[in-house]
Amino acid sequence: MRVATRLAPQNIAAWLNLTGAARDAGDLALAQSALDAALAIDGAHPAALDQLGSLRRAQGDLHAARAAYAQALALTRAPATALNLAAVELELGDAAQTVARVEALLRHPQAPAEAFLLLAQARAAQRDFAAAEAACATGLARCAGDARLLYQVGLMAEEQGAHARAAQRYRDALERDPGNLRIAAQLQFAERQCCDWREVDARGAWLRAQLAAGRAGIAPFAFLADQATPAEQRRCAEIAARALVARLPAAPVPAPAPRLRTPGAPLRV
Repeated sequence: MRVATRLAPQNIAAWLNLTGAARDAGDLALAQSALDAALAIDGAHPAALDQLGSLRRAQGDLHAARAAYAQALALTRAPATALNLAAVELELGDAAQTVARVEALLRHPQAPAEAFLLLAQARAAQRDFAAAEAACATGLARCAGDARLLYQVGLMAEEQGAHARAAQRYRDALERDPGNLRIAAQLQFAERQCCDWREVDARGAWLRAQLAAGRAGIAPFAFLADQATPAEQRRCAEIAARALVARLPAAPVPAPAPRLRTPGAPLRV
């Protein structure tokens, strides 16, 4: 992609492609440099403003991300931009605005599964777990077999104390995404709540083997219910913490501490 920008330095699409690739790779400095080049070509390009929102979100500046997404959405009614804006609004704690924005988006017959998932997450933030589960069910009617929606249904059923229903949805999700550790660990927890021991030992051994290999994805709280050693529990928490830290924006470098004047030295003004 860098070659493309060298060959066509006035091609805004090339710079935006490089911006997205660099951001996804975690190179936020390169992403910023590429985006600056794109904005210099056209500072009001909707796709560039959308990328600006995504970069500010990756940098942890959610208010700037919301402003950039809103500016892009005012120029184009792109569903992806509306979804990005709604997701940032939810991160900022405005679940009601997220619900309103996503429900408007869902009037489109080709709304993606991510829209239903975000609506469910917003309803869950409002503690309306039944509505969250219903949003996922509607999404599954349009996007049958989506493992993310099935997993979210399980979480919402669990919040309502329906552990058997939750376990079945986790099984359905795991069938469609067999290597997903997060789903497997949550299923393990739900089946223990249901005293369903048929697959618990074999799945538990598999989860511990994945943990030993250093794979991320097992939720520490779900893993607490498993028959794991204290060392395995600690390893699970450490891997989860590293994965979380990797998603956080880099902390600013602190300014150097002021140098103190040596006693007896002349005062310099």
